[in-house]
Amino acid sequence: MRKTNPTTAIQTGLTYLAQAQRPSGEFATYYSADRTDLVGAEACPKSVYITTFIMHALSCLPPNPLIDQILQPAAAFLLGEQEDNGAWNYIGRGKHQVPDDLDDTCCVVAALCQMGHRPDFLFYGLLWQNEVAPGGPYYTWLGINNDPGDYPFIREIDALVNANILFCAGLLDLLLAGAAAYLCRVIETETYQAENVYCLSPHFLIYAISRAYRDGNVTDLAPAMPAMQNYILTKVPPPQTEPVAFYLACLAVALLNLDAPQPLVDPYLAALLTHQQPDGCWPTWAAYVRYNGAPALTTALALEALGKYVSRY
Repeated sequence: MRKTNPTTAIQTGLTYLAQAQRPSGEFATYYSADRTDLVGAEACPKSVYITTFIMHALSCLPPNPLIDQILQPAAAFLLGEQEDNGAWNYIGRGKHQVPDDLDDTCCVVAALCQMGHRPDFLFYGLLWQNEVAPGGPYYTWLGINNDPGDYPFIREIDALVNANILFCAGLLDLLLAGAAAYLCRVIETETYQAENVYCLSPHFLIYAISRAYRDGNVTDLAPAMPAMQNYILTKVPPPQTEPVAFYLACLAVALLNLDAPQPLVDPYLAALLTHQQPDGCWPTWAAYVRYNGAPALTTALALEALGKYVSRY
């Protein structure tokens, strides 16, 4: 472990990401059967999800030649994985183990939107077809919700998915009041886990909601943001006792997105800096169900925290 200044940490982290990126432009996703630390994890052959989060995180950093070198092939990878129906699948274009879904679709559309690509009309049709009510919330999976059978994913509503949908919608200037109201209820009732099918802890969901609020400019979430900040500061382990770099990164970004005072953010940044490895990465940890994550994901979120910190303070 080492402690460096934020500017140096950002440069070495970007160097790591540039080296870790696959020739296709993708960042590999790793999965384990039973370990949250992903020791011994295998790399997925292909997946679009984590790459979208890395692209967003890099868009929050000060200008750097490495960023464009990373983002351009990442965008090309995502564009090549679109299905004929306009959607994206978690494992990319090809043979699927699960249906296409609105979560991956919105995350990809958001990442591409930040690169200047606007979605075609097929995307809006997919969004409208998955409304529980006008303006949300939204079902996760595409093409199955009118099925009368007992399909395991049918009419599933998930908080992380709706946070990602809201973020994407915000970038497209779409107002989804129902989805925002749903997430406000999750925050105010502190049901982060009960309403979350996929996250293994509240941290990644908190990050995603704060991203929708700040970077997606979803002002309908504003009434619940003080309650979410209070949850971060009182209901999860403080940074001095948190050993997981991924959790520290999620909460540091969230506090910055909520405009928390600098003295509240400083301990998270100090702890994050001690977790950076000699090669520039931050340690991997499972971000969501079935123990999926990547060192590139932890690294990107840590860089997002550092980038927002140095630009603000």
